[in-house]
Amino acid sequence: MIGAADKPLPNPSAISASISKLTYRESPVSRAAPIESVAESIDTPNTTPAKPALISLDLIQLNQNRLARQTNPRADAKLDASVKAKGVLSPILLKHVNSEGGAQYEVRSGERRYLSAKRVGLTSIPAIFSDDLGDDVLYLIDDCLRLDLHPVQAAESIARLKRETGMTDEAIGGITGHGRVAITQSVCIDALPHEIKIEALAIKPTLSRGILTELAHCNGMECQQQLWELVKNGAKRSTLREAKKAIDQGVAPPQQALLDATTAARAIAKHLSLVNKHELAGTSAVAFDELGKVLRPVIEEFVSLEASLQSTDAESSN
Repeated sequence: MIGAADKPLPNPSAISASISKLTYRESPVSRAAPIESVAESIDTPNTTPAKPALISLDLIQLNQNRLARQTNPRADAKLDASVKAKGVLSPILLKHVNSEGGAQYEVRSGERRYLSAKRVGLTSIPAIFSDDLGDDVLYLIDDCLRLDLHPVQAAESIARLKRETGMTDEAIGGITGHGRVAITQSVCIDALPHEIKIEALAIKPTLSRGILTELAHCNGMECQQQLWELVKNGAKRSTLREAKKAIDQGVAPPQQALLDATTAARAIAKHLSLVNKHELAGTSAVAFDELGKVLRPVIEEFVSLEASLQSTDAESSN
């Protein structure tokens, strides 16, 4: 993984064999769960997977060897709010155990969802039984669930899971809880040029997945490199979309110097809007007026550029 210590690649044939054995088995469910929500939870052919079963939280225990995972109070609070409002949308992975404490299953992956369900007072949770799932596959899934990953590293982990297991974006989204669209975006980000990904890891604050997705969806490396230069100078996602639109139409993207000046001008203008000019006196009032004179030409130049681009768009559509 870029920026992280690599572990040896799992054996692809072993992973494929493990994935083919991933099944949903008949299991006790919470008494509060309606029968129709349980669906079929028996061994099913790989081509027609059954829905996860709802399992009572009282029958599940954590793996004590996996409790030293990183925590993030802010992320946990966000997850709790989602689980409280919508329930657990993505199943956790369980295996059968014989426990003296009465538990029948142990969490193999999805500890955060399990703990969140307990915190918000749920009585059951959707689960997939993965007794036959190899440790190699479980390692790949865990790597995708790490909270400390940069979007570039997360994309690499997800792409690696897809590549080594042959799972679909939808299947990976279901197991990891990220959703199909996010998985597809991550796979596209992983395909960005290596040089861009290396530089992205060094940018602070950390780039969002949305910014990197805009780059990934650009047609060709030349377009990606042009947008990347804008990103390195602080361009927002909306700016990238406009620049990409101009590039697609064969128009040179707006000059970065002008974009930087306009961004700064707008930021200052936002702060100035909070100032009551009538409360200023003396040198403060003069400074306020002078600053306005400096900002006005910059904003007018930006408006002129936007009008030019819109005119080009109109001509292209005719």
